[in-house]
This record gives sequence, C-alpha cells and structure tokens, in this order.
Amino acid sequence: MKYFVQKNVGILLSSILLSLSIVVFFYPATSSVEDIWLDIELETNAYTKAEIFFDTGVGFTPVESYKRTTWQRIPTILSLKLPPKKVRQIRIDFEFPAMAMSLRKLSLFSLNDGGKTKKIDMGNLISTHDIKQVIYQKNGVDVIASGRDPQVVFNIPASYYSPTINYISTTAYAVMLYPAVFILHLLLLFVLRKGRDVIPNRPFLYLHGSLLLLSLILWSGKLFCLHYEKNQTNRMVVQDGKHKKIPYTRSFTRKKVSFPRSDGITIAGYIYTSEQTAENSPVILLLHGNYPAGQLFPLYPVLAAELAKKGFIVMSIDFAGFGISGDPFIHNNPVDLSMRSETIEAINYLYNSEDLQGDIILLGHSMGATPALWVGLADPRVKTIVVIGPPRRVRERFHFDTDINLFWWWTGKIRENQYGISTLPAWYSKNYMVKNILSRDIIYLLPELRRGHKSILFVDGGKETREDKIFLEQYVKSCGHPVSLLRLPKAGHNCNVSFNKTSILYDPETMRQLTTTINKWSKKWVVSQEEETVRSTYQLFRNILQPILNWTL
Repeated sequence: MKYFVQKNVGILLSSILLSLSIVVFFYPATSSVEDIWLDIELETNAYTKAEIFFDTGVGFTPVESYKRTTWQRIPTILSLKLPPKKVRQIRIDFEFPAMAMSLRKLSLFSLNDGGKTKKIDMGNLISTHDIKQVIYQKNGVDVIASGRDPQVVFNIPASYYSPTINYISTTAYAVMLYPAVFILHLLLLFVLRKGRDVIPNRPFLYLHGSLLLLSLILWSGKLFCLHYEKNQTNRMVVQDGKHKKIPYTRSFTRKKVSFPRSDGITIAGYIYTSEQTAENSPVILLLHGNYPAGQLFPLYPVLAAELAKKGFIVMSIDFAGFGISGDPFIHNNPVDLSMRSETIEAINYLYNSEDLQGDIILLGHSMGATPALWVGLADPRVKTIVVIGPPRRVRERFHFDTDINLFWWWTGKIRENQYGISTLPAWYSKNYMVKNILSRDIIYLLPELRRGHKSILFVDGGKETREDKIFLEQYVKSCGHPVSLLRLPKAGHNCNVSFNKTSILYDPETMRQLTTTINKWSKKWVVSQEEETVRSTYQLFRNILQPILNWTL
C-alpha cells in the first residue's frame, strides 16, 4: 500500500487538482460587497437636501452617509455605493422646507453580477420621525411631514444580498490554490520517497503533466472569463430593472465656431458633421437647457453626434452666460437675456455661410425650447421646429418664493462656475429676473399657435411629472395644425443621458427613437420651394375658409 501511494501520489494529486479546476471553472463568479449600489428615486415639494445614512451594525454614523440635493417637483435619481460592510438599514433625512416627499424606487444592484436589481419593498419602512402621514402607492410611498426634521428608515433583509457576497472571489482561488497544490505535491513526493526518485516513471510523468496542463488551461480560462465579465459589467450602469445606460463611445467630428452678438458679446459653439452629411444637408440649430456647461452638457454632444450620423449638419451654441460664450453681466446697463438675440445671430451665421446652405431646423431642449419657439415661428428661414421638454407651468411655479429663490441662487451659481464672479450687477435684481422669465413663457404663443403656423414637433419624457405631462398635452391640443407630440415612455427630462467621472452614459434605445423621429419629421416638413408654395397657398385658403365653415356649421 505504501509503495502504491508513493508511486501514484503524483497522479492522485493531479486528479484532485483537475477535479477542483473543473468545479471552480463552472462555479459562478462571486460578488464583493463593494460592488453593491443603492438606487433611490425621490421627489420633494421644495428645493432641499436629502441625507442618506447606512447602518452596518454599529448604528447610523455620519461616516457612512451621502448628502444630495433634490429639486422641487423634479424626480431625483441617486446611485450610491454601499459601504464595504453589509448594510442592515437605510435612513433618509430631509431638510426643511421639504414637507411632502415621494419615494418612487428603492433598489439594490450589483455591477459585478450582470447588473441584477433587487427592488426593496416599501413595506420595509420600519420607522419614521416628524412624519404625519404615510401613503402607500402602487409605484412607491408618499410621506407628509409634521415637523422640521422628517426622516424615514428602511430595513434591508439579508436575502437581498447574494449568498456568496462575503466569500473570497473566484479570482483569488485561481491565484492561490493552484501553486499551493503544486508545491504540496512536490513536498509529499520528497517526504514519501525520502529525497530519492522524486520524478515518477515516464508514463506517469506524461499523464501527470497532461493533467497539470489541463488544470492550468481551465484556470486560465476561468480568469479570462472573469476578466471579460468584469469589463462588460463595468461598461453598464443600471437605472432600473429593465432600463440600462452604457458609455457613449461613438466618434464624431466637430469644429469650433464663434460670432458676436449685436451688443458685442461673443457667442461660441460647435458644428457637428459625419460621413453621412452632404453639402446641402439640412442644418439643425441645437439650443441647450439651463445648465452651466451649456451645449457641452452630456445630452447635447450625444444628440448632435447621433443626428449628424442621420445625415444632418448640427450647430450647437452656448447662450450668453453659459459654456464658453461671453458674460452678459459685464455691462453696467440691462442687456437682452431672452436668448432670442443669440438664436437670431446663429441663424444669420448659418444663412450667410457658403458651406451651410441647407434648410434650417430649430431644435431646443428645456430652456432652449423657449427661444426655439419664439424665433422659429417668426423667422421665415426656419423650416420646422422641434422642442424637447419645454418649460411649462412657469407662472404657477414662480408664484412661490421657493422657486424664485432657487432660480436666483442658480443664476449666481452659474456665473460663479463659468467666470469666477459670485456677484450679479446692480441692474439685475430678483424682480428683474422674474419679469424676464415670465415674459418669455410659451403660454403667450398660444394665440398665434391656434392659427396656421409652421410645423412643430413636441417631445416629452414619460418620466416627467404628471402635472407637466398633462399641461403639455393640453397645450398641444390647443395648437393648430401642423403639430405633433412624441412621448418617450422610459425617458426622463434629459432623454436618459447622464455622466459619471469618466464618461457620458446614454440609453441607445431612447436616443434611437428620438433621432429617428426627428429625421422622419424633417423629411416630412423640410420640403422644396415649389412644395412650400403649394403648402402656403393651401394654408392661406384654409385660414380664410375655416372661420366661415365654423360659423355655418
């Protein structure tokens, strides 16, 4: 028996190693607790801050906490990395003046586990503080505060964590186990044979070497699979159970342009082209929303590049006071802040450029939708208008001091971020700001829109607030022909485009649906001069006959 063990110890250990290799190769990759993230979607009735605390077994401590800003009546999505220890409870504190809060989503997801999401049931709400009423809805929970320090606490069941979450990763097994078994094999051979004849006979040597080689191949394959899976999951950020974003990696070509405004302020922008754009391709003038980065906010480079790949030439500009354009507050006297001046000058630039002779389309998002409508309807050089997520219920929002103070703070913050100046000129008061914003409300365009006008495509996200969606639906119904409303069912205000520290994240499906619709809309309404004449004649007769028909019927 001793002789048999001595002679076959190599083949026995190799067989054990091979068996372990096969088991580990087919064993699923484990996750580390450091790869678990928490998704929270919440909405408050006022601009405030929410602080999230984690209890890892020693109570809620400021060390394990995040503080985030929430906007009034705008859903805020937070993705927070959990502490390295297992989290037992989550506490959310809301600062005054937030008195009504809605939690629409609370879920855990693992980046290293294919982005699998586990939604936390709102029934796990175990305690509250300064809360008067808790209302459970189908899509979340609403809480009404009774004091100035409202907070809610949720329990995280142990079953929400993967059962392998605290184990050593498979990668560590592959690195440590193989050399350990191999060294043990050599030591046993040396001890059992007393230092003699350590290398077995040739047939056993061949078999032993083959098994070791096969084990090594299996280990290498496992390491490769783990590395590939890690790279794949790192490319993906999960927004919810079915909706995913990936980094935007497609290349695009753009060149910087600039031109002066009538008051001398420099307006800067970029022109995007691709291999699909031709000499006389339609030109889209892209107008950005209320973001300090202006047209370099992540949504706009992605949207411009994708539209360029559809065959358009896209020009995006920064309004005065945003991005890389000039500061409008350097003047001692009031200047135009309606953004119409920049839009008109940009149209003049396109119209006078020899290499940009295609039909002009105005595309405005959020704040940029306002000048797109005002200028686009009045300027005959604009063929059609597309507005995405336009401002709405402006007079209702600016009836409250909280919104006024928020926009006043935001205006100063933008100037500080862009130009390093924290003060505003004396002529720009809070009342001046409110008057300027209310004067460009799109509600004032309704009388003109009820009559015949050029084509307008409204685009709205399905994740906008219920009140905003209803308002835009009624607004579009009040407009005359031709007008259309596109609802992106899974999209938020920024069309599911965001960013992290290293890359822009976007949802390919939402962007494809948006750009395809814009492309079809432009082909329908950007027409030749002969067709435009026929359409204008038809519109003229329609405007004359419509009142007569309405009166007779």
